Amino acid sequence: MENSTKKIAKSTRWYRKIHKYIAITTFAFMFIIAATGLLLAWKKEFKFVPPTQKDTAVTPSLSIEKIAEIAQTYILENTDLEPEINRIDIRLNQGAAKVRFEHHYS
Repeated sequence: MENSTKKIAKSTRWYRKIHKYIAITTFAFMFIIAATGLLLAWKKEFKFVPPTQKDTAVTPSLSIEKIAEIAQTYILENTDLEPEINRIDIRLNQGAAKVRFEHHYS
């Protein structure tokens, strides 16, 4: 009888130890997710948004080809990233064009 009690006590200690390490790992993971989520939610308040150049004209003053050329030239001259463009998001009401690259978010 005492032998089986020792076995149960030993396995219970082992389960508690495993549970502790799994809980610590899970807490760390959830904390990182929560912290980065808050940063994403409050990025405008903390001024994490890059500056945007705005055009006040009703019609775009630059063609889409010219915007693409300027963006690709900037990437080639200032970084070592690929200049392949995924899309250009033109926002006429804001007077801005957002260039999205294929393999990075510059």
